[in-house]
Amino acid sequence: EPARRLGARSGRRGVCHDERDSTSATPCCWTLTYFAYGAVSVLGGGFGTRRDADKAVEAGARMGTAEPADVRPVPWHLSTLDAEVAARVARAGVLLDARSGDRDQA
Repeated sequence: EPARRLGARSGRRGVCHDERDSTSATPCCWTLTYFAYGAVSVLGGGFGTRRDADKAVEAGARMGTAEPADVRPVPWHLSTLDAEVAARVARAGVLLDARSGDRDQA
């Protein structure tokens, strides 16, 4: 439902951005990609960095003002690992844990 309110449309590229270093935009991009919302990218360095460097910024539709969405989410279209496969990957190569440090304290 939230992506529908954003106006996710087939054939239209989406860019996720945040104000600083893309740490908030990256999970947004991954989530939209995971649910098959089409071509989605992260604005490298964040919006603030682009603005402060006087790089071009194009105005576009803001949240809640875009056309209604015409795509439907398709979960599980990307490969995922279960615990057994993840353990095999960790033994044979590298398995990266991308959780925040705060979660490790729990």
